[in-house]
Amino acid sequence: MLSLCLLGLLPASLFAQFGLQVSHLNSSSTLSQRWQPANILNSEASFAYGADMQAWLQNSAFTLEGVFSNHLYLSQATRDRMVSTATNGGGLTAGLVMGLGLVNAKINGRTWSFSLDHYATLGVNFKSQGTLGLILLGNKPYAGQTVEEKNLYFSRYTVRNLGVGTGFDLGKLKLGVRVKFIQGFRLRQLKNTSYSLFTEEDGTQIHIQADYDYYQMKKTTGLNPFSFQGFGAGLDLGARYEVNDKMNVVGAVTGLGFVAWPNMDRFKANVNVDFKGIEISSLFGGDIATEAQASVDSLISLLLPDSASEAAVTPTATIIRAGIEYQIGENGRLYPELIYTPFKQGAFTRLPLLNCAYQHSLTDWLTLGGNVFVGGTNKYGFGLMADADFALGQKYGLNVNVNSDAILGGLVPAAAGGVSVYGGLCFYMLGNGGGM
Repeated sequence: MLSLCLLGLLPASLFAQFGLQVSHLNSSSTLSQRWQPANILNSEASFAYGADMQAWLQNSAFTLEGVFSNHLYLSQATRDRMVSTATNGGGLTAGLVMGLGLVNAKINGRTWSFSLDHYATLGVNFKSQGTLGLILLGNKPYAGQTVEEKNLYFSRYTVRNLGVGTGFDLGKLKLGVRVKFIQGFRLRQLKNTSYSLFTEEDGTQIHIQADYDYYQMKKTTGLNPFSFQGFGAGLDLGARYEVNDKMNVVGAVTGLGFVAWPNMDRFKANVNVDFKGIEISSLFGGDIATEAQASVDSLISLLLPDSASEAAVTPTATIIRAGIEYQIGENGRLYPELIYTPFKQGAFTRLPLLNCAYQHSLTDWLTLGGNVFVGGTNKYGFGLMADADFALGQKYGLNVNVNSDAILGGLVPAAAGGVSVYGGLCFYMLGNGGGM
């Protein structure tokens, strides 16, 4: 029963990626400015328009074996394996970012960057393996047992970012900055939550004790730019320092900011509930029967008593990175870096993540590369990238980038808990930038 309450918070399917973009786009690429604002100064185009999309799944609780075998339908065998192999203290984050537009334009000799992107993410953290079991299997396997959780966290979060940025050339030091207005469209958040659930052996009654703090929007709206439910501000900062002809020290803080949600319902309570109802044995693979849904609705009304109308403020998905860019010969580039995410909102590393990426230019138009990482939520993994730059006459060009900075979960699902995918296109026009 409790698992069905949790199901009401979750989306119907899972997306797949890593979300931190550690495989590295070329630093001269317009799209790379999303993760390193100082790259605004590297653009040689008088005008450029780029669009991209990334999706990720991070997971430290179980491997992905069987997850992608049937259009994300989780069979009974897959769910049983996920629960039986799960570790205590697990976490899962899934997300999708659609870069609807990143425009560079040189105006009176200065390059300006204008961006619009849509960011949706889902995060779950739990201490007990039993919590995952309730979500995937229901309470039937736990008849006669007590399932306890000490620290359950859940967040479902959707925002849109509108940004404007530019760069400052200070000789060997180059700085980039982007300020953003943030529109909030969806927020559900469960935090500081503990519970215990006991199911009678014959499945006729359950007892729940829960201490929780849960926020949800009073109403949900679509993605109309004039109907957002929250608002905020953000800041991206980047720096690049030239040590010598072969090496640059780089760092960036992106996604620094907040979103205020003025119209929220807050449920905060310590409840003890004895409930007689229908036993639920599965959350996935079929519709919930009408009589079962009625029981679930009754249980939810007991677990979520009267709410208070309160405002909420959430941090944005901040990513901190620092590293080195090193030129190897004429065609090779090495990028070792450390990445840290201080908040659970969005893609997160849990621990500082050490990543090393390498790119090699095979021709004037084709660059291939890869990355390896240790630490973070997925513990270890590797990725691959390809970047192609096509000349469209003497004045125009098209840049194409595809990569996966965590591809192990896609190639060998039984060996990894995460997977990612990224793709981007950028059309650009060369010129002297004398003004537009």
